[in-house]
Amino acid sequence: MRTGAEYLRSLQDGRQVFLDGERVKDVASHPAFREAARSLARLFDIAAAPAARETMTFASPKTGAPVLRAYQIPRSPADLRARRLFSEKWAEATFGLMGRTLDHVAGFFCGLPPRRASSPAPARNSPTISPRFMSASATTTFI
Repeated sequence: MRTGAEYLRSLQDGRQVFLDGERVKDVASHPAFREAARSLARLFDIAAAPAARETMTFASPKTGAPVLRAYQIPRSPADLRARRLFSEKWAEATFGLMGRTLDHVAGFFCGLPPRRASSPAPARNSPTISPRFMSASATTTFI
């Protein structure tokens, strides 16, 4: 699992972020972004903590490696409950005030695959979630 420190280091990848027409050289330390970056880093640390592993992760069906529960496709009431407990943990950590955390977009992706069997579209048009995507913990940020 990715840690908060790893997340903050990952922001040093040469990405081009602009604020008021000026390029931001270091998103993690810039006054406009650093607290949001630190908040997300804390969420990664919560997910990576060994004591929270059962709540925050599930075993990958392909590799058995722990994967952030945000990317679990619920297949039973127990899976839905586990997903809720995961989301509650993160909401508590941010007092419910940080929108668009990692689990937000993941919920959309994970809500699509179970529709395959009931969808009139052929399965080849249905989305799948790659293990690489899950392990990278892809995020979307709207600023």
